[in-house]
Amino acid sequence: MSSVGGGKKKQISIRGVDEDLYKQISLLARELGVNVGSLINQAIKTFLSLPPEVRTPARLLKAAVEFPAEFTSGLVDSTGLVISDVSSLTISRGDLESVDGKVSFRGIERLEFKEDVDEELFNSKVRSIAYCNEIVIPRTLRKLTVLAKCRKIGKVTETG
Repeated sequence: MSSVGGGKKKQISIRGVDEDLYKQISLLARELGVNVGSLINQAIKTFLSLPPEVRTPARLLKAAVEFPAEFTSGLVDSTGLVISDVSSLTISRGDLESVDGKVSFRGIERLEFKEDVDEELFNSKVRSIAYCNEIVIPRTLRKLTVLAKCRKIGKVTETG
């Protein structure tokens, strides 16, 4: 996935990081079997994938003040299936219908939705799509409906 979200990796230091927060993130990274840098990179990518209107200083200040409630509700809302780091994936109506709740797609080179996926099913089952190089959609899905759920996408192609 070098063309979407790729970048140089070198050792850097960030001043002002709370030591307790660093210890917590370090412990979480160990539990997940990844290094701290990878976990922090993913957190920053996730933050930057938010729409710009959400990342305004006023919204960030409000979130900081109301942090516990907003963070907790955000975690509850974000539960669901996450499919990530696949080179090519084709999703059918049956695939989406078999999922309890919503699904997020992350870091997929080529993500294709089959012709049997309609807009109602897409909206009810797909939470988000991020860091994908190409999304292939059928004519049964409006491009803007799909793009509203996308962040950091290379291109969208229509089939049929």
